Amino acid sequence: MIMAIAGRPGAGKSSVASIMKRRGFKVIELSAQIRLLMKKERKPITPISVLEEGKLLRRRYGKSAVARLAMKHNRIAKNTVFSGLRSKSELDYIRKSTGKEVVLIYVTAPSTIRLERLKKRERAYTYAVMRKRDSEEDKFGLGRLAEGADFIVSNSSSITALRNDVNYVLAMAANAMNSKG
Repeated sequence: MIMAIAGRPGAGKSSVASIMKRRGFKVIELSAQIRLLMKKERKPITPISVLEEGKLLRRRYGKSAVARLAMKHNRIAKNTVFSGLRSKSELDYIRKSTGKEVVLIYVTAPSTIRLERLKKRERAYTYAVMRKRDSEEDKFGLGRLAEGADFIVSNSSSITALRNDVNYVLAMAANAMNSKG
């Protein structure tokens, strides 16, 4: 089964991907493709610099540029999840490249919780920085992914609740795939 995860920064995409990894999924994180490229080019890596590099790549090579990097540098396993999609173009590219249906999970969390999580990653993170980053993410088309998601998972309480929700989504997605033949 091929799946994809999208959501705002700090919503819990990596947590969902981690749960799926424990369930046997290969995880391909789109922002990791950007970080690898930046490391190769010896550029400083921060959440904001990765966002800026992603914008540059998409502007230079098209909206699906990061998904193309991921497909170029990773083998697709039977059960693979792409984490950190930012646009419908990336989702469409993955669908076209794999030749398979891709189940999209959109992860949400309240702004206050996201801000606390983001501050743990980068101490200088502020509400204004988060809003600016959200605005930049919206320009990629993140909202369209939310509207077209197959499943929406709220990550606003415990890791146990999140694990239960992800397991439910995986069961529902598997049932849907099996019923299609």
